[in-house]
Amino acid sequence: MSDAVLADAPPIDTARLERALTAWLPGQRWYAGKDRPLRTARVVEVGAVTPHGMILLVEAEYADGGPGQLYQVPIAVHPARRPPDGGHVIAVQDDESVIEGMSDGTLVRELLHLVAGEREHPRLAFRSEPRCAAWPPPGRVAGCRPLGVEQSNTSVVADERYVLKVFRQLHTGTNPELELTRALRAAGNPHTAPLYGAVETELSDGPVTLAVVQGFLPGAADGWTRALAAVREGRDFAEQAYAMGGAVAAVHRDLAARLGSRPMDEEHRTELGEAFRTRLEQALAHVPELAPYAEDLRAAYADLADLPPGPTVQRVHGDLHLGQLLCTGTRWTVIDFEGEPSCAMSLRAERHSPLRDVAGMLRSFDYAAAHGAAPGWARASRGAFCRGYADTSGTDPHAQEALLRAYTLDKAVYETAYERRNRPDWMHIPLAAIARLTGRDPAARPGGPAS
Repeated sequence: MSDAVLADAPPIDTARLERALTAWLPGQRWYAGKDRPLRTARVVEVGAVTPHGMILLVEAEYADGGPGQLYQVPIAVHPARRPPDGGHVIAVQDDESVIEGMSDGTLVRELLHLVAGEREHPRLAFRSEPRCAAWPPPGRVAGCRPLGVEQSNTSVVADERYVLKVFRQLHTGTNPELELTRALRAAGNPHTAPLYGAVETELSDGPVTLAVVQGFLPGAADGWTRALAAVREGRDFAEQAYAMGGAVAAVHRDLAARLGSRPMDEEHRTELGEAFRTRLEQALAHVPELAPYAEDLRAAYADLADLPPGPTVQRVHGDLHLGQLLCTGTRWTVIDFEGEPSCAMSLRAERHSPLRDVAGMLRSFDYAAAHGAAPGWARASRGAFCRGYADTSGTDPHAQEALLRAYTLDKAVYETAYERRNRPDWMHIPLAAIARLTGRDPAARPGGPAS
């Protein structure tokens, strides 16, 4: 990466800006270094987009001497100490305000038009997807508003038709959000949002995806919101869960068709079991409530070594839960394919069994039910999801019961550690699932994760 600045970039005092960024960065909800002492935030790359707006790449350097983290911070410079309404101030320098760029409508609109026009730029590549209905915008983009629902990225809705999603924590490689949605679009999959374009750059160690432009789904409700409403109103959710299962199966089918799949070999089974055991041992150090189940969990992971032929691995969503599905009318759309933002792209591109995503959904139904569902609500929803998945894919998730059980248990173990750190009052939710799946819950019925 280079420290040089484009000649047409707005004049700015880099040293003062870096001091301001060092104070500002830890307060952002997408900042991933909150448990490490930040030494400095260093501007390592600048791409001017407008006479007053630019995209900064900022390296967070830590006092512990460990590896830094690269972040994207778009900024806009306004020639007044008072920023525009809604602008999030990073710094005030002399008679200028430096504001966070995604809160600046002018910069957002210009980025969208640069993508639509595939404009040439010395440091940034603006790519528009071919043959897209409703794209490019027929005229100037008018209204912009923050989507306001994300933790790790930032999205802005433009004209209630487009979403500009900016990735904050950056890693070398093509972001799965771009790669997987592009593959699904090529397959004609109806369960993903339209992909219109992307912003990319090239660093010394490879390409980096900075942003994507996708279609906005007005009036859509996410699956978590709908499930909670059903729970609180005492309504059955099986019909919607069934439709969700079909949508997820269709996404898996088309990802396999476009990007390939292969049998899960012995090496993959061994690595999977080791990863599950490692997570368990790490969790046991912080969650003593797991101890009564430890041997049963280890046995479930050991069973992976003896799986019969049949399981395959492919590209999957990797972080699927009720909040990652949106409903418009009767159609469910799967969103947010970028994976875990803290992971390298090589890890996010690894192939997994589709049951990883199925397990994530089964656990999500449990969490929704914990908000007051009648007995049997979660079981009925899990069963309906699996039936919908089976009817679309032709493969019942329970045909690979040992693998599904191991994935679901691993997810629940992860949840116990997460809840211990963040929401200890919710610890009972994953612990109850582990008790059920290991047969230690006297109220549990036989039949595996969907029971």
